[in-house]
Amino acid sequence: MIRYAQGVLTVRGRKLSTLVLTGAVAALVLAGCSGGSSGNPGNPKDASPSKQDTALQPPPDLGTGGTGGGMGGAGGAGGMDASPDRAPIGGADSGVDAVPADRPPANLDVSASEAGAADGPLPNPDGSAVEAGGADGSSPKDGLASDAGAPDAPSPNDGLAPEAGGTPPDGGGGEAGSGTCPSPVHAWAYPVGNFAAVAWDRDGSLVTPSSFYFTTTSFGGLPVTNAGSADMLVAKLDPATGNATWVFTAGDANDQFANQAQVTSGNLAVIGTFTGTLDIDPVNGVIPPIINPGTTPVDFIVGLNDADGTGVWSKKVDLGGGQLFAMAGNPSKDYFLVCGAATKNPATLAASGTLGGGKDVIVAAIKASDGTVVWAKLFGGAMDQVCYTAALDDSGNAYFAGTYAGTLDFGLGALTPAPTGANDQIAWVAKLSGADGTTVATKTFGTSGVVQPVAMALDPQGGVIVAGNFGNTASLGGQAFGGQTLAAGGKEDAFVAKLNSSTLDPLWARGMGGSSSTAVAGCQAAAVDSAGNITVVGNFKTSLNVGPGDASLQAATPAVQETFVVTLDGTTDGTLCAHRYGDPSSAGNGASAIAISRGANKDRAAIGGYFTKVIDFGPPTTALSAGVNTARATTAYLLEM
Repeated sequence: MIRYAQGVLTVRGRKLSTLVLTGAVAALVLAGCSGGSSGNPGNPKDASPSKQDTALQPPPDLGTGGTGGGMGGAGGAGGMDASPDRAPIGGADSGVDAVPADRPPANLDVSASEAGAADGPLPNPDGSAVEAGGADGSSPKDGLASDAGAPDAPSPNDGLAPEAGGTPPDGGGGEAGSGTCPSPVHAWAYPVGNFAAVAWDRDGSLVTPSSFYFTTTSFGGLPVTNAGSADMLVAKLDPATGNATWVFTAGDANDQFANQAQVTSGNLAVIGTFTGTLDIDPVNGVIPPIINPGTTPVDFIVGLNDADGTGVWSKKVDLGGGQLFAMAGNPSKDYFLVCGAATKNPATLAASGTLGGGKDVIVAAIKASDGTVVWAKLFGGAMDQVCYTAALDDSGNAYFAGTYAGTLDFGLGALTPAPTGANDQIAWVAKLSGADGTTVATKTFGTSGVVQPVAMALDPQGGVIVAGNFGNTASLGGQAFGGQTLAAGGKEDAFVAKLNSSTLDPLWARGMGGSSSTAVAGCQAAAVDSAGNITVVGNFKTSLNVGPGDASLQAATPAVQETFVVTLDGTTDGTLCAHRYGDPSSAGNGASAIAISRGANKDRAAIGGYFTKVIDFGPPTTALSAGVNTARATTAYLLEM
């Protein structure tokens, strides 16, 4: 059996959700890969509130200063995020950011607070994708850059090179570890700020949600026109050329951000946030627009026709200042999952359960064909409880994970009370029936500090992968990880653990991080191939110990973040290989999403993220360039391996 899962992709504060397509299932895996959680020192905000890109902003800095910061805090000096709704400690501009304070933890700073800003130049004069590698050495008529090599040509660095993350002469990626590594096949750049999610569709295409500001431009060879400020954008892309089969856009003079997209057995589903009016059927007028007259963004859920990208249905979801952070689906199911945090019960979901105060967990299953709510539930108590990631298996089992402080009960008895300190936020994992939302099993992990899962995937050996981070030593049912002394200023590391899907007990756990006080690491997403190998992607600063033998990736420029791609053996947790990607002339880059194909292009990985100025993934691709970029704008990349 094959499972699909959803990672948590980054939106303004950090990894929100990324779709991961995986193999079959019977056990759960927690994979730690979240970014940081502080405000973003040195990340100035655009003076225009309409330019606050909640969906596509590169993850802000984990920070090495203070201990506070609301999740994805608005520019504080802080380090570890305390609780989803706590104010930043020592923040410099905590009242400026338009993003809700309950974003998942922030990631590393790339000195770019505005991921789709209109003040950055287009990658190409026509805004089309810039391909960094491909098939035939010719220049396609669609304006894409000429291909640099055969699509399946192996990379000279196959994961066996003992480079330990060294910086090659060309500034490209370094490697560490042993085993068979995925090799770059194609790389393209697009005129949006970030790809916070990516999914392989049933027909072998790639689906990417994003948002854009440019008045008139070209996306993947197709023209798009902005209606004002930030508009949502969803595209289906040809994985061989990078060209768009179709592009859907919607918006008005206010902000509309597409955060995640999900593949089902029928339509595509998209979640995001918006103010103003969101009309997905302006030509025919059959589907009524949804309206948010306030200045605080609220969530939307939209269904799109998979064949041509036309709108099918839309739903406004007002969570009272909370947000939907994750989606999950399965191509064999006609429904998908969403989860997040709520302070009110939206009428459009009508969830069963009682609000407990603060932020409460909200989970729901929704039909992709027409937006009908199959079931929706609220779980919570005093203080804050949040869901950050979800997965749905072939049998209809629904998995969710998140964090909590205080008390939390999913109906099987209260979980161990969580600590209530300003910097405490531990993890919970729950298994529910996808048919009716009945709770099957629950488990909690951590005792203090921050233990936060942010993405899930299900593997063919019976495991689920959850990307997360931790800010203290931690233990998952006796499986300890961490142990290193974390900097008091907010240092954060990634963890990976595998859980049994029936009991949610851990089978193994491990951490990944740097040895210096300035090293910070966080995964953004995880996916599994047909052999059960786990690939996690994210961002790091300075260095990242990935094993074996503490092999370390070294950033080209220690002060800025770079992308890492690490592949683990799903049975033993051993590191098969690790790559880092960056360039000394770049102001930073990061990976936000990964999906591994189960159908056409089987086991091919697609990785989405963002970069400034230039990024080089190595042969057969050539370096991607954003042109004469500024420190306030990023460009999205799509990498196939």
